[in-house]
Amino acid sequence: MKKTLLIVNLGTPDSPSYWSVFKYLRQFLSDEKVLDINPILRFLLVNFIICPIRSLSSSKTYKEIWHPEYGSPLLHNTKELSKVLSDKLPNIDVRYAMRYQSPSISSVIDDILLDNPDELIILPLFPHYAAATTGSVYKEVSRCLSDKWVVPKVTFINQFYDNPLFIDAWVDKAKDFDLNHL
Repeated sequence: MKKTLLIVNLGTPDSPSYWSVFKYLRQFLSDEKVLDINPILRFLLVNFIICPIRSLSSSKTYKEIWHPEYGSPLLHNTKELSKVLSDKLPNIDVRYAMRYQSPSISSVIDDILLDNPDELIILPLFPHYAAATTGSVYKEVSRCLSDKWVVPKVTFINQFYDNPLFIDAWVDKAKDFDLNHL
């Protein structure tokens, strides 16, 4: 059985420029799962108030953290995570996508379906379920698959905060620090 694991992170601008950050913020904040208000009000607020103002300050912040070689830390770390998962799961094809911007869920799913997997496992990288994160990923994956003629079995992992292995990983990490002073 051929399986593909698609890990999905939130997203990041394609570059730290004003317009790239504007585009990212517009896509992110236009999502009704993120900003649950009247659609007309959301459009006006996002396009004429939030994005023009926040893109300026956010682009400065992105420039401070942007790596000259690999760009966005979030994208780089997600790529690295997919490589580690590929090594640890040799019988599963591991891919990654971003909910907002590149690589998009839509483009990655199109590529995955070319390989005709038997099962597609969707893993949003958010431990707790929230409509604005995991719910938005679910909605986008469903939208992308809804117009396909052939769809593999889809398994959606909607939360993992209570998985014993996840908890053990946090405990192991916490042991590296002196937590007695907290």
